[in-house]
Amino acid sequence: MSAQGQGPAQDQQEHEALLQFLYMAPVGLVQLAADGTILMLNPLSAQLLMPLSADGALANLFDALAPVAPGLRQQCAAYAPAHGLVCDASRLQLRGGGAGDGPQVLSLTMLKLDAGRLMAVLSDVTAHELRERQLRKTSAWLDAIMHTITDYALVSLDQLGRIESWNESIGRVTGYDAAAALGQPYTLFCAGGIPPGQQQEGLREADAKGWTLDQGLRRRADGSQFWASSMISPLPGRGRQGEREPAYCMIIRDMTEPAAAATESDDAYETLIQFLYRAPVALIQLQHSGEIEMLNPMASQLLMPLAPDGDLGNLFQVLQPYAPDLPQLCAGFVGEHGVVCEGKRIGLRAEAGRTQQGPEVLSLGLLKVDGRRLMAVLLDATHEVMREQRTLASRLASAARVDVLTRLPNRAGALDLLRNMAQRARLTAGDHGAVMFISLERFRLINATFGNDVGDQVMVLVAERLRATVRGSGRVPGAAGAAEVAARVGGDEFAVLLDGLPDAAAAERIGSRLLDRLGKPYRVADHDLACTFSIGIVMLEQGGQDADGLLRDAAIAVAAAKAQGGGRCVLFQRRMREEAVLRGGLEADLRLAVERGELFTVYQPVVGLLADGLIDRSAGVEALVRWRHPVRGMVGPVEFIGIAEDCGLIDAIGEQVLAMACGDFVRWQALLGERAPRLLAVNLSRAQLSQQDLCGKVAAILTATGMAAEQLQLEITESLAAQGQDIQAQLLGLKAMGIKLALDDFGTGYSSLSSLHLLPVDTVKIDRSFITLAATSRHHEVLIEATVKVARSLGMNTVAEGIETPQQAAVVSAQGCDKGQGYLFSRPISSAAIEEWLGAEGGNSWQ
Repeated sequence: MSAQGQGPAQDQQEHEALLQFLYMAPVGLVQLAADGTILMLNPLSAQLLMPLSADGALANLFDALAPVAPGLRQQCAAYAPAHGLVCDASRLQLRGGGAGDGPQVLSLTMLKLDAGRLMAVLSDVTAHELRERQLRKTSAWLDAIMHTITDYALVSLDQLGRIESWNESIGRVTGYDAAAALGQPYTLFCAGGIPPGQQQEGLREADAKGWTLDQGLRRRADGSQFWASSMISPLPGRGRQGEREPAYCMIIRDMTEPAAAATESDDAYETLIQFLYRAPVALIQLQHSGEIEMLNPMASQLLMPLAPDGDLGNLFQVLQPYAPDLPQLCAGFVGEHGVVCEGKRIGLRAEAGRTQQGPEVLSLGLLKVDGRRLMAVLLDATHEVMREQRTLASRLASAARVDVLTRLPNRAGALDLLRNMAQRARLTAGDHGAVMFISLERFRLINATFGNDVGDQVMVLVAERLRATVRGSGRVPGAAGAAEVAARVGGDEFAVLLDGLPDAAAAERIGSRLLDRLGKPYRVADHDLACTFSIGIVMLEQGGQDADGLLRDAAIAVAAAKAQGGGRCVLFQRRMREEAVLRGGLEADLRLAVERGELFTVYQPVVGLLADGLIDRSAGVEALVRWRHPVRGMVGPVEFIGIAEDCGLIDAIGEQVLAMACGDFVRWQALLGERAPRLLAVNLSRAQLSQQDLCGKVAAILTATGMAAEQLQLEITESLAAQGQDIQAQLLGLKAMGIKLALDDFGTGYSSLSSLHLLPVDTVKIDRSFITLAATSRHHEVLIEATVKVARSLGMNTVAEGIETPQQAAVVSAQGCDKGQGYLFSRPISSAAIEEWLGAEGGNSWQ
């Protein structure tokens, strides 16, 4: 329900924002019915679940998870409360041990929303699980070491230096038991205590040098003191995420004989060497020159395949073919101690004569211990790199089929799904497929008027409404049951793939539902934008069909929908393809027509409306283009202007028409004198207005023909005049040349009387749709009157278009229109006929 004070529009905005949030959530979200049927899922959940489905079907979550969570259905059914937590972070071990590209371990949380719905939350916890396994191995290894060495008291510390565990010798050396010491700081044994600010000094020194050694008095549990040597060293492979994970090892040796203290440092260091020798990673101590002083068995195992002669004397020389920059890297490190590099990947390419028996990639960490020594840590990173590469390849393949802006499948992704859908065998009845092609009409106008950022937000909102209206499961079509997948296949074009439909009528019902849903206003940046859509539908036939051809046929059906006025669904018919082929042929012929000069101009008079029904024949003419096809004969502008705009020929056609019309106009001036028209009107197209050099081209034509700029009137539609700053600058540039501007078809676009003063025009041409009903509709008569009054108050002239009857002429004349144009006065006629019409005696009244 809406909150108090909120309307349906705000509810809609909140609903779309929630959908977008769920779609971008970093966890998999699945809404399902009580029987497991999936009602909604976001892309991440589809990505996590797809590897579990052999056929790509994600219709039922219980079925998809049955191999890894066989009791989930029963667990949900047995949950008695009306709502609540069914299970929390259950670990699902996926089959195959993670050998594939998908996750190895999933975490599942299941919520019961109500009696009929559940919500599942899925996340990939593979990395966390692997890390826990490594920690368990490290802990087991540490425990074995601690209980094997009995000569020294061994203590494991966490990240903050708190005691985690120890071996049995600790009681003999210090007198403490576990209950009294666990969780205490390692300074517990220091006689006299250590100030809190210095407790971390030993840990920091151990981190920097790799180990730290301290000798002095220690305190037993009974308060007595003894002389001891303590060494702290970081544990290899220690965790960094939790504070209570084993991170350091401390070795304490009782040295009650002070004379022996001089040798204890060496003994403790040897103990440390023995401790590190058992480490499950490769550890190498070396000089700054790379000379190896010590390495453990794991290091020998990793490096031996890289040294064919068996010489492991110098680490830099062994790794020189694979990491030649190591000497410079170490020499360039200016600190006294610290990390030189960490996790440096070294690829081991197969050299001539060496078989690739060992690892393919090593991970190297280098630590500068002091001015003389370095410590190197090597790990076999081959499997980790391979997994990263598989994951990257999978993500790139997925990204190549996903639209970046809307996160819907793109054209390539849609074609992949459509191929599977078109090739699968179908049942004899009740198993139909369809492709919908959806075009957002006049989207370029939104971009031009409000900017590309607003246009992008509209695209995102359209995608969200598509997701909300169709199931959008992302499944590969082919399984039983209906499937609906939305995709973005072009800049302002979308597609919906439908499968498992009972009949063709179902596709048309879905199309009508989409038109209604998508046609509601979009609230973007304080703008309420009304958008219209056209939909073309193609039904799949039995047997394999070409996916590209199906999408092309659907686009043809969209073109037919637009030709019928737009805002509707049209089902593809075979004849439409033939008409499209003819249209393609017409485009090729039109290109030749421009080159051959087959286009010509005709002119329709624009008369002045005088008192007592008289007209001024010389007020002006409007130039219109026609095409004399060598085979088809006369082709009207309705048939080819749209083609010219789509294929980019409208610029050349516009320039030809302007040049021909200006030439004719200048000739009339010389031939007819005072009877010649005083003004020439020529239409400007959207493409021409987008040309940066438009003013220069018009000026060149005026100069070439001798046409006076003040006698030329360029006409634009009001939707063009209301566009952005670039268009406004073009119009102002034309006016600065002395050219007049007219607003054509006023009343059919985005402008209104209240915004008329914002447009840099001299004349307003009232659309014929108002004039046609002027004699019979008081409402239209009032609109004409209001337009004339507002225009006149702004110093603009008015022209009534499409006047066909004396009654219409009488109304517009009575309302004060300055000029009229229409079949009542003359149809469009040739240049020669215009000369006769202008020179005719009499006939200067429309009554």
